[in-house]
Amino acid sequence: MAINNLNLNLNLGQGGSTPSKPWPRFNSMVYGPITLGAGLPGYSPAKPVASRGPRNWNAALRSYIYLEDFLRTSPGWKSDMIAVAEAKSADGTSTRGPAHAVTPAILEQEIKHILDQTEEREDRFMEIIDQHDGEGALNYWAGMLNLDGHSQPKTFLMMHAARHIGEHVVMCLKDHFGGLRPSQICPWIVPMIDPPATPAFPAGHALQSYLISAALADALPGLPSSEAAHPLFALAERVSDNRVIAGLHFRMDNEAGRDVALACHQGLKSMPSWQSLIADVRAELPHYS
Repeated sequence: MAINNLNLNLNLGQGGSTPSKPWPRFNSMVYGPITLGAGLPGYSPAKPVASRGPRNWNAALRSYIYLEDFLRTSPGWKSDMIAVAEAKSADGTSTRGPAHAVTPAILEQEIKHILDQTEEREDRFMEIIDQHDGEGALNYWAGMLNLDGHSQPKTFLMMHAARHIGEHVVMCLKDHFGGLRPSQICPWIVPMIDPPATPAFPAGHALQSYLISAALADALPGLPSSEAAHPLFALAERVSDNRVIAGLHFRMDNEAGRDVALACHQGLKSMPSWQSLIADVRAELPHYS
């Protein structure tokens, strides 16, 4: 018989053949008097929920609170983001969209761009592998800002919240637009890694990367940058470009992801909970505020 879980709750002093010879009971149902909140200083059932439980719980899980706020405060977000993602010329022809919706000339340009970028694969190999997983990609923002999850929990919370909001938005848009991956259209494009089993348009890494960078840039206005480039947005662009170099996305997938991310960021800034989070992040990183 296989035992997967061995739970030994030892209640010493209960049981045994005689009171003078107690022995341990396993999973005993014999309890002494129980007082609710006993041993918790200052505990009161009347206190708000926020005053109880872990002070800083898992950032990746707590981030869903901000996703719920975003969906509640921006009820028309999906139709707004669909309009942002696609671009059309004056005659109604798609100039940016899923591969099946653009003209053959635009699609040919996109394919040629991917093939031209394959020369970068060797130099960026480790980056592409690291960033393929969402959690791995977050390490690049943490490294840029020299973050420590214990010292800057609110900053990690902001990154996770932006990532999960971006993931929700992009999956809904992918479902709306569809769109084949580059390698499904052109056999000359051999991806470095297996493409995700999702439609290509818009690009998820681009949308999430730019949303993370926009959120951090807004919270940390004192972060050093040059006139030519902001380091956070340069990182988002590099992560996005790596997906094109890997043969997983068209350039227009990334452009749509970027524009949707910046539009989503405007929605985040209207949320009181997000403004409070911005203040917390600035308090954690005062040298960038």
